[in-house]
This record gives sequence, structure tokens and C-alpha cells, in this order.
Amino acid sequence: RAFPSVKSLFALLLILLGASGYVYTDSAFKLSGWAAYTWCSLWILLLCFLMVFGKVIVDHVSMQSMFGHVYYTNCLSVPPMLLMGVGLNEASAWPHVRFTP
Repeated sequence: RAFPSVKSLFALLLILLGASGYVYTDSAFKLSGWAAYTWCSLWILLLCFLMVFGKVIVDHVSMQSMFGHVYYTNCLSVPPMLLMGVGLNEASAWPHVRFTP
């Protein structure tokens, strides 16, 4: 692979500076340190893994249509979400839900 261009490196540096500025001025970071970003860091690591895993699935599983990969991904997400809903007792909240126009 080719090394990123100067323009790309500048853009990445600008993103890094923006994120660093946000962390520097964040009150939660000042109070808790890096522990304030534990869940965010875990989410980013998990997202990177899922993106790479999704790429492997897309490359190795043949689908009939362009939308097949979307349906496949959504079907894979249903069982964990159902388990999470049951585990967190989400059904008990339904009687208290009010829908407003």
C-alpha cells in the first residue's frame, strides 16, 4: 500500500488534534481520567472488530442480491438483542410506554 498523501496526513492530524482538544476540555476526563473513556474505547475496539468481520463475511458469503448482506447482518443482530431485552427485563417497561403524536 502507498503511504497516505500529505493532504491525508494533515486531515488525520487535524482529527487527532480535535479529539485531543475535546478530551482536554472534558470535565468527566478531568474528574475520572481515562476511566471516563473506558466504554467508549471498548466500543471503538468492538466496532473495528465487527467491521473487519463484516468485510470477511461479505467477501466469503455469496448473496443473491445487493441487499442480501444487509438482511444477513440484521438477522445476525436479532438473537443478541432478544437475549439482551430478556436479560434486562425490557418487557416490564411496555405497560408504561406512552406514544404521542
